[in-house]
Amino acid sequence: MAEINFFMTQSDTIAFCRFLSDNFSATFTMDGADTPRLTELNNPVEVATTCDPDGYPARFFVTSPLWFKWPLLIQEIHHNDGRHRWYIQQRYGGPAFDFNISKWSFNSESLQIIPGWISDYPWYYIRTDDPTSFDRPESMSKAFKSMKKYVRKNGKRSYCSETSKPGPWILKGALAALDDGAWLRQGTWHFKIKR
Repeated sequence: MAEINFFMTQSDTIAFCRFLSDNFSATFTMDGADTPRLTELNNPVEVATTCDPDGYPARFFVTSPLWFKWPLLIQEIHHNDGRHRWYIQQRYGGPAFDFNISKWSFNSESLQIIPGWISDYPWYYIRTDDPTSFDRPESMSKAFKSMKKYVRKNGKRSYCSETSKPGPWILKGALAALDDGAWLRQGTWHFKIKR
């Protein structure tokens, strides 16, 4: 699996979605909806400001005419807490990038940013009832390389304070928020700029 992890603010997310739209004519399909009807967005501001039914920044699957071949498949899930959701099956149809938007919240009056990611797999299935697989299209591989280049150009690498291991990339808005006292964290781990 290829994956890029990042800390982004809403403005970073808008800029990244605009990059995907401008370069790949991307469509963003929301995951975890409360209806079986797929919500598809093309406007970067709408993508960055859309929340899932639980009130969190939404997770999306990113398609493009450059690599999209088959319909995305959804699965209905009844959660134990009473929620009823429809989720896109990651490796079926499409193919599509899995885009989980970086989350942010306020705790004790300080902003906390939690990392998001964009990822894909080396191969996919056409349908759930068919073991036939297909390789990730070359256009997707090229798009992923472009995304990595974008993130490196517009961000800095982090490291984990607790483990000293490299962490997610920190994009421009998140860097500014960090300078203003925001916390970059994942669970109980905290992240700082790698110098």
